[in-house]
Amino acid sequence: MQISDHLQLRNYVRIEELSTKELQGWFAHELGHVMDYQRRSVLSLIRFLFSYLLIPNYRMGAERRADLFAIEHGFGTELMATKNFILDKSTLPERYKKRIRRYYLSPTELEELLVQQSEQLLATHE
Repeated sequence: MQISDHLQLRNYVRIEELSTKELQGWFAHELGHVMDYQRRSVLSLIRFLFSYLLIPNYRMGAERRADLFAIEHGFGTELMATKNFILDKSTLPERYKKRIRRYYLSPTELEELLVQQSEQLLATHE
């Protein structure tokens, strides 16, 4: 089992080729993980690692939490640009794209969250 496909990303994605929005979305997602880890104790981080590796539903929750952190901090459209790049424009291997589809918020779910967020903002400014 491989812990991460990220080690091989450099073979498929060059940072220079990403738009600013795509890059911001990617970093926002990864910073979402950092924010998640930050609130955990050492024991909780160890438990997190094993659960992430061994329990698919736990992995899905962790990836979706990272997406939600990015959205909550104002990077929803950037996250959408990243997802569209990964799923539609990139030459990443299909197995990586399949993993993204399985564990992360889908573009449709993300769009629904962005609409809800927009509606909430409008409601607070009325």
